[in-house]
Amino acid sequence: MANINARRWATIVTYRECHHNQSRQRGRYVVDGCTEFRKAGEDMTPEALICATCNCHQIYHRREELSVAMDPATHQLLHHMAVAPSPPTHVPVLGVQFVPVPQVVPAPPPPSPEVNLGDGEVVEDVEVAESGRRAN
Repeated sequence: MANINARRWATIVTYRECHHNQSRQRGRYVVDGCTEFRKAGEDMTPEALICATCNCHQIYHRREELSVAMDPATHQLLHHMAVAPSPPTHVPVLGVQFVPVPQVVPAPPPPSPEVNLGDGEVVEDVEVAESGRRAN
């Protein structure tokens, strides 16, 4: 495409309805797959080419391209985002299950020498009561 006013063109590719199990009927397509491609994994992995909805390969979905004009600042921002290293992710090891570590809850503090029974009576600790009597 021609470069208009120093703008660059970007092509956005989306994958739509699944044509894996289709049949033609009087000039129309009867589709029994999903309506839009959804990646089953992250980019740059084999799972990214499999549809999470219908479990078929990306090539069976209708490809739709849209060309849009971008100003130079937007183009540089997108280029910077594309070449920037991605943050590290958790990579599961095959055959090993991830078991979350349980949180340790601290034990409640020991009861005070006076314990409230809930009916308005206060019971004192026997040792404290007797040591008080001996002092008298």
